[in-house]
Amino acid sequence: MLRRLSHSFMVSVAAVAVALTFASCSSDSDNPYFGDFSYDMVTYLGAGDNGGSVFSFQSLDDSPLITLNAPATTLNGVNAGQRLLLNYVVNDSVSSTLKTVSVNGYAKAITDSLRIASHQRLLTLAMDSIQLKSIWRSGNYINLNCFVKYTGEVRVVSLVVDESTRNNSVVDCYFVHDMKGATTYFWRRCYCSFYIGSLWKSSSCRTLRVHLNDLSYPSIKYYDFNKE
Repeated sequence: MLRRLSHSFMVSVAAVAVALTFASCSSDSDNPYFGDFSYDMVTYLGAGDNGGSVFSFQSLDDSPLITLNAPATTLNGVNAGQRLLLNYVVNDSVSSTLKTVSVNGYAKAITDSLRIASHQRLLTLAMDSIQLKSIWRSGNYINLNCFVKYTGEVRVVSLVVDESTRNNSVVDCYFVHDMKGATTYFWRRCYCSFYIGSLWKSSSCRTLRVHLNDLSYPSIKYYDFNKE
């Protein structure tokens, strides 16, 4: 379901996702070498039947859904549905889609669903610059790894559909980023993950086009995600 963009919708990037370091799940003295670890953008599903934590993810595009069980990891203050960039080691491959893992650390991503606004409203929304490192689709999510200017203040971060293109074969979305005119200090890493399932499953949508204001590749104004 697409949600109408609200005037009051604001995400505190400073509090949620602008962090250079991962939250650690073990001390350096206990685990000085992580071994062959992986990074994936995952959904935290909550506690497992026997405690610990359970995550799921699709690595890229329409790859299989993988479930990760982390029996020794408890995530305090993280709600089910939160998207995380997870650093983990596979201890046991129960099957091709079920793994038992140890979690080294994680970073919270700004987690939201697509918003929708009229074309006229979109013209009034800010698209403050970012430094894009990567953007990719994993199943029903569009994910961004980028740098934004740190302000210490609340800002608006959302992925907004142009309502006039909603039923077109190419649907235009805009990465809205509004620092509200706050004083900026330095660049910090930011992860975002937006649920696009309701639109992506629409039979009319063949391409999701994401527009953004990127300083890393200024000549590229948008990225297309195409259905096969």
